[in-house]
Amino acid sequence: MEPAFRNEKYEATGETRQWLGHTLHRIRAVVDIVAIGVTAGTLGGWIEGEANLQVYGDAWVYGNAQVYGDARKSPLVVSGLAYTVTLDDTHMTAGCQSHPIRDWLDVDEAKLRAMDGRRAVEFRREYGGIIQQLAVASGRLPADEIGRSE
Repeated sequence: MEPAFRNEKYEATGETRQWLGHTLHRIRAVVDIVAIGVTAGTLGGWIEGEANLQVYGDAWVYGNAQVYGDARKSPLVVSGLAYTVTLDDTHMTAGCQSHPIRDWLDVDEAKLRAMDGRRAVEFRREYGGIIQQLAVASGRLPADEIGRSE
């Protein structure tokens, strides 16, 4: 089967998923992106189409990050923590959970505990403020919302 798209940098693998009414395609690098350590054949995240990831330059969508709709920013990925955190234009993904950024930061402790027990609660206590500041600094959350969830 022919991939949904292929360009000089990446191609659709043929694997798709539905998310909020969007068909997302998993991508695979077709060349090395030396500056960020991605090699040809590396599986990437999920995009709706080529408009969501530059063909030229070093931008890449990692892991389970999802970019769709009018998303124009490259996803912001923070790794090395208890969960890998990805911020796209409107959503935050931590581990296997993806929700609107504001919902993540405002979720109550009982819901966090239901997601992944005490580990999720401790993660938000330790990193919630930093993640919120990253969301504001990268233009994904209005600056007047900083501190709302603290």
